[in-house]
Amino acid sequence: MLVTIDTDQLVRDAATLMMMDTQYAGEWKNIVEALQKQLCNEAGTPTITVQVRQQVKEYKKLTMWR
Repeated sequence: MLVTIDTDQLVRDAATLMMMDTQYAGEWKNIVEALQKQLCNEAGTPTITVQVRQQVKEYKKLTMWR
């Protein structure tokens, strides 16, 4: 799957989330949330977390990981 990411929009969204977040979460959390927002615009697209979990399961099957 080839994805085009608008980095300017990503930075703006992450910065907005950082300013609105009162829990002082790490920067990575806001960046990931902004990235999820950009990538999940298409209907039926699973989130990055779901895709990563699927990839890990596939890798474990291929390598016979315990």
